[in-house]
Amino acid sequence: MAREVHAVTYLECSAKYQENITDNFMEASSAALSTMRKGQHKRKPKRSCLLS
Repeated sequence: MAREVHAVTYLECSAKYQENITDNFMEASSAALSTMRKGQHKRKPKRSCLLS
């Protein structure tokens, strides 16, 4: 499944036994933030509205 969706990593957890939930959350947060950081370098700077 991880290869099919081109996942950064594959982790398992168990909500029933509260296993690896924190690790999965931290890994997902880290992956999302690193993707956002990469995307910011490609964006054009936002222009503010100027009134004179």
